Parts: sequence; structure tokens; C-alpha cells
Amino acid sequence: MKGIFKVLKYAGVIIIVLEAVKTVMTKVSENYPELLETKEKQDVKQL
Repeated sequence: MKGIFKVLKYAGVIIIVLEAVKTVMTKVSENYPELLETKEKQDVKQL
């Protein structure tokens, strides 16, 4: 049973981290859209 709780705890942490990353990315794209745009253009050039 302890293993299940450990997995759930880690899953919760991962979800929280992902949500935080998503929030940061939305804030960045709202405040600094040119940053993301230039990065996307660079990625396209590399392809």
C-alpha cells in the first residue's frame, strides 16, 4: 500500500510542476511575445 501512496505523491508533485510551467509560459507569452516569436523563427530556420 505504501508504494501506491508514494506514486500518488510523486504524481501530484509532477502535476503541480507542470501547472507552474504552464502558468509561467502563459505569463511570458503575454508579457514578452517577441521572445517566443523569435525563438520559433530560429527553430524554423534550424529545420
